[in-house]
Amino acid sequence: MAYYMEAAGKLKSDVDSFLQFVPIEDVPAAAVALGHIINSAVLCNPRKPHGTVRRNIVAEAMKSYCKVTMTKETDERTGKEFNKIHILAKGN
Repeated sequence: MAYYMEAAGKLKSDVDSFLQFVPIEDVPAAAVALGHIINSAVLCNPRKPHGTVRRNIVAEAMKSYCKVTMTKETDERTGKEFNKIHILAKGN
């Protein structure tokens, strides 16, 4: 298993620990927000990972709470194509 996936597995246990403090009715929204925070943190790396690596990290960390997908999108301003991540609470 790749090192980054092992680290994402450890991150999953941190996510589980954090979400224990969230009221049960707020867990889906909190999980989506946390998934976006993790995605932003991965993007802060000076050497940006490939889109698939980024999706895999977020998906592994949030797999108990969210469905994570990625699509190719085009930036209307620049016309450049980019990988857009979609994070939805499970059950949505």
